[in-house]
Amino acid sequence: HWNNTSLLLCQPLFLSEIAQPFCLFEHCPFRWHISLHQLGQTQQEIIHISDVDELPSDAAEEREHFVRQGIQSLVVIPVVSDGIVIGFLGFDSTRCKKIWPDDTIALLRIVGEVLASAITKNNMMIALRESESKYKALFEYANDAIFVIKDGVFTDCNAKALSMFACTRDQLIGKTPDRFSPPFQSDGKTS
Repeated sequence: HWNNTSLLLCQPLFLSEIAQPFCLFEHCPFRWHISLHQLGQTQQEIIHISDVDELPSDAAEEREHFVRQGIQSLVVIPVVSDGIVIGFLGFDSTRCKKIWPDDTIALLRIVGEVLASAITKNNMMIALRESESKYKALFEYANDAIFVIKDGVFTDCNAKALSMFACTRDQLIGKTPDRFSPPFQSDGKTS
């Protein structure tokens, strides 16, 4: 009986979502969860609370928070990328107290790993696009002629290169460099 499922991904500040879950990061006023977060961050352990009424006395604020939301039990799976906790996958039960079976928790950990892989891949793609964008700007706006030659022919060039050869892109791409070289260099040697 899972009544509430949350994917909580964030920077190391406060976690936020519609149901306003408990906070697990360092700026959170819930000190008991800070120690759980630190434990989870270093060991990537799952937080499994089968009965919020049985939380220790130093977790009174959390217990009050959970009770206010009607949460009786919860499990929180860390989403880990490159050894760093980047978020949490949380499930809670509001109808009854629940102990999540080990095989269910193992499956949820796999879901967390899949999410982490997808997030990591997405972040890598974003970084790649940013890198390509920087390269393209450097290539296009350089004050020097830049050519890319592959298999002996021009495959790309910037505007400065077109200006230097006084030609269009279509006239340059796919051609060999010797086609644009003068018969003799300025020192009198052949090209």
